[in-house]
Amino acid sequence: MLNTGKQVSQFFDSYQVWNAHTNQNERKYKMKTMDQYAREHGTHEQPGKHYFKASTLQDIINTAPIPQVKSSSRSSGNELDKGTVVFSAHTCTQDRPIDTEMANRAAFIDFCQGLLTLNPVTRWTPQQARMHPFITGEKFTKPFVVSWSFHAPFFLIYHPLYSLITQSLFHIPTSYLAQSW
Repeated sequence: MLNTGKQVSQFFDSYQVWNAHTNQNERKYKMKTMDQYAREHGTHEQPGKHYFKASTLQDIINTAPIPQVKSSSRSSGNELDKGTVVFSAHTCTQDRPIDTEMANRAAFIDFCQGLLTLNPVTRWTPQQARMHPFITGEKFTKPFVVSWSFHAPFFLIYHPLYSLITQSLFHIPTSYLAQSW
Protein backbone atom coordinates (compact mmCIF):
# COMPACT_ATOMS: atom_id res chain seq x y z
CA MET A 1 0.00 0.00 0.00
CA LEU A 2 2.79 2.40 0.81
CA ASN A 3 4.27 1.91 -2.67
CA THR A 4 1.21 3.56 -4.23
CA GLY A 5 0.52 6.27 -1.64
CA LYS A 6 0.84 9.88 -2.80
CA GLN A 7 1.96 11.42 0.51
CA VAL A 8 4.05 8.54 1.82
CA SER A 9 7.30 10.51 1.61
CA GLN A 10 5.94 13.08 4.11
CA PHE A 11 5.73 10.45 6.85
CA PHE A 12 8.08 7.63 5.83
CA ASP A 13 11.66 7.20 4.62
CA SER A 14 12.11 4.48 2.02
CA TYR A 15 15.15 2.28 1.49
CA GLN A 16 16.08 -0.76 -0.60
CA VAL A 17 16.59 -4.26 0.81
CA TRP A 18 17.78 -7.31 -1.12
CA ASN A 19 15.25 -10.16 -1.12
CA ALA A 20 17.06 -13.47 -1.61
CA HIS A 21 13.80 -15.30 -2.43
CA THR A 22 12.95 -13.09 -5.41
CA ASN A 23 16.57 -12.14 -6.26
CA GLN A 24 15.75 -8.46 -6.45
CA ASN A 25 15.63 -5.33 -4.33
CA GLU A 26 12.46 -4.49 -2.46
CA ARG A 27 11.43 -1.11 -1.14
CA LYS A 28 10.94 -0.94 2.64
CA TYR A 29 9.64 1.94 4.74
CA LYS A 30 10.49 3.39 8.13
CA MET A 31 8.31 5.98 9.83
CA LYS A 32 10.01 9.34 10.32
CA THR A 33 10.70 10.48 13.85
CA MET A 34 8.73 13.40 15.22
CA ASP A 35 11.87 15.59 15.15
CA GLN A 36 12.64 14.68 11.53
CA TYR A 37 9.05 15.43 10.48
CA ALA A 38 9.11 18.79 12.32
CA ARG A 39 12.43 19.80 10.68
CA GLU A 40 11.24 18.91 7.17
CA HIS A 41 7.88 20.68 7.52
CA GLY A 42 8.96 23.65 9.64
CA THR A 43 6.56 22.82 12.45
CA HIS A 44 6.81 22.16 16.14
CA GLU A 45 4.97 18.93 16.82
CA GLN A 46 3.76 18.16 20.31
CA PRO A 47 4.18 14.60 21.54
CA GLY A 48 0.97 12.64 21.78
CA LYS A 49 -0.65 11.71 25.05
CA HIS A 50 0.47 8.46 26.57
CA TYR A 51 -2.66 6.55 27.50
CA PHE A 52 -0.69 3.37 28.18
CA LYS A 53 2.76 2.79 29.60
CA ALA A 54 3.09 -0.22 27.31
CA SER A 55 3.76 0.16 23.60
CA THR A 56 2.65 -3.19 22.17
CA LEU A 57 -0.81 -4.71 22.01
CA GLN A 58 0.34 -7.68 24.05
CA ASP A 59 1.74 -5.47 26.82
CA ILE A 60 -1.34 -3.23 26.87
CA ILE A 61 -3.67 -6.20 27.30
CA ASN A 62 -1.50 -8.05 29.81
CA THR A 63 -0.98 -5.00 32.04
CA ALA A 64 -4.66 -4.03 32.16
CA PRO A 65 -6.14 -4.46 35.64
CA ILE A 66 -7.69 -7.83 36.33
CA PRO A 67 -11.41 -7.51 37.10
CA GLN A 68 -12.37 -8.31 40.68
CA VAL A 69 -14.90 -11.07 41.25
CA LYS A 70 -17.68 -10.09 43.65
CA SER A 71 -19.82 -12.49 45.59
CA SER A 72 -23.40 -11.45 46.15
CA SER A 73 -25.94 -13.15 48.35
CA ARG A 74 -28.65 -12.26 45.83
CA SER A 75 -26.73 -13.59 42.85
CA SER A 76 -26.11 -17.20 41.97
CA GLY A 77 -22.97 -16.50 39.94
CA ASN A 78 -20.02 -14.16 39.75
CA GLU A 79 -20.44 -10.49 38.90
CA LEU A 80 -17.76 -8.08 37.81
CA ASP A 81 -17.36 -4.52 39.05
CA LYS A 82 -18.95 -1.93 36.78
CA GLY A 83 -16.48 -0.29 34.44
CA THR A 84 -14.04 -3.18 34.21
CA VAL A 85 -13.03 -4.59 30.87
CA VAL A 86 -13.62 -8.27 30.29
CA PHE A 87 -11.57 -9.87 27.52
CA SER A 88 -13.78 -12.89 27.00
CA ALA A 89 -17.44 -13.76 26.96
CA HIS A 90 -16.58 -16.50 29.46
CA THR A 91 -16.46 -15.65 33.15
CA CYS A 92 -13.58 -16.45 35.46
CA THR A 93 -13.84 -19.63 37.45
CA GLN A 94 -14.04 -19.20 41.22
CA ASP A 95 -11.15 -21.52 41.99
CA ARG A 96 -8.54 -19.93 39.65
CA PRO A 97 -9.78 -16.53 38.44
CA ILE A 98 -6.34 -15.12 37.62
CA ASP A 99 -5.27 -18.16 35.60
CA THR A 100 -8.55 -18.09 33.69
CA GLU A 101 -8.27 -14.37 33.00
CA MET A 102 -4.67 -14.69 31.79
CA ALA A 103 -5.67 -17.57 29.49
CA ASN A 104 -8.52 -15.42 28.13
CA ARG A 105 -6.09 -12.57 27.57
CA ALA A 106 -3.65 -14.84 25.72
CA ALA A 107 -6.51 -15.99 23.48
CA PHE A 108 -7.58 -12.38 22.92
CA ILE A 109 -4.05 -11.32 21.98
CA ASP A 110 -3.73 -14.19 19.51
CA PHE A 111 -7.18 -13.35 18.09
CA CYS A 112 -6.30 -9.65 17.63
CA GLN A 113 -2.94 -10.43 16.04
CA GLY A 114 -4.62 -12.68 13.48
CA LEU A 115 -7.14 -9.98 12.60
CA LEU A 116 -4.66 -7.09 12.57
CA THR A 117 -1.98 -8.71 10.39
CA LEU A 118 -0.92 -6.08 7.86
CA ASN A 119 -0.38 -8.53 5.01
CA PRO A 120 -3.81 -9.13 3.44
CA VAL A 121 -2.71 -12.54 2.17
CA THR A 122 -2.01 -13.90 5.66
CA ARG A 123 -4.67 -11.87 7.51
CA TRP A 124 -7.56 -14.01 8.75
CA THR A 125 -10.89 -13.84 7.02
CA PRO A 126 -14.04 -13.44 9.12
CA GLN A 127 -14.81 -17.12 8.51
CA GLN A 128 -11.41 -18.13 9.88
CA ALA A 129 -11.62 -15.73 12.82
CA ARG A 130 -14.95 -17.08 13.99
CA MET A 131 -13.29 -20.48 14.56
CA HIS A 132 -10.79 -19.01 17.05
CA PRO A 133 -11.07 -20.32 20.64
CA PHE A 134 -11.64 -16.77 21.90
CA ILE A 135 -14.91 -16.74 19.97
CA THR A 136 -15.91 -20.40 20.28
CA GLY A 137 -15.06 -20.68 23.98
CA GLU A 138 -12.86 -23.73 23.48
CA LYS A 139 -9.64 -24.11 25.45
CA PHE A 140 -6.91 -21.98 23.90
CA THR A 141 -3.69 -23.73 22.91
CA LYS A 142 -1.40 -21.21 21.36
CA PRO A 143 -0.93 -20.24 18.65
CA PHE A 144 -4.19 -20.79 16.82
CA VAL A 145 -3.58 -22.16 13.32
CA VAL A 146 -6.22 -21.20 10.80
CA SER A 147 -7.57 -23.40 8.05
CA TRP A 148 -6.35 -21.94 4.76
CA SER A 149 -9.06 -23.03 2.38
CA PHE A 150 -8.34 -20.58 -0.37
CA HIS A 151 -11.15 -18.28 -1.49
CA ALA A 152 -9.89 -15.57 -3.80
CA PRO A 153 -11.65 -12.26 -4.35
CA PHE A 154 -14.09 -12.41 -7.27
CA PHE A 155 -12.02 -10.21 -9.60
CA LEU A 156 -8.96 -12.48 -9.27
CA ILE A 157 -10.71 -15.59 -10.59
CA TYR A 158 -10.81 -14.13 -14.10
CA HIS A 159 -7.18 -13.00 -14.13
CA PRO A 160 -5.18 -14.96 -16.76
CA LEU A 161 -2.56 -16.11 -14.24
CA TYR A 162 -5.07 -17.04 -11.52
CA SER A 163 -5.49 -20.72 -12.36
CA LEU A 164 -1.75 -21.19 -12.93
CA ILE A 165 -0.85 -19.58 -9.60
CA THR A 166 -3.50 -21.35 -7.53
CA GLN A 167 -2.72 -24.73 -9.02
CA SER A 168 1.01 -24.39 -8.43
CA LEU A 169 0.82 -22.84 -4.94
CA PHE A 170 -2.14 -24.65 -3.46
CA HIS A 171 -2.41 -27.77 -5.64
CA ILE A 172 -6.09 -27.02 -6.18
CA PRO A 173 -7.81 -28.21 -9.36
CA THR A 174 -9.33 -25.39 -11.40
CA SER A 175 -12.68 -27.22 -11.50
CA TYR A 176 -12.90 -27.03 -7.69
CA LEU A 177 -12.15 -23.30 -7.70
CA ALA A 178 -14.96 -22.65 -10.14
CA GLN A 179 -17.39 -24.63 -7.94
CA SER A 180 -16.42 -22.92 -4.68
CA TRP A 181 -18.09 -19.68 -5.77
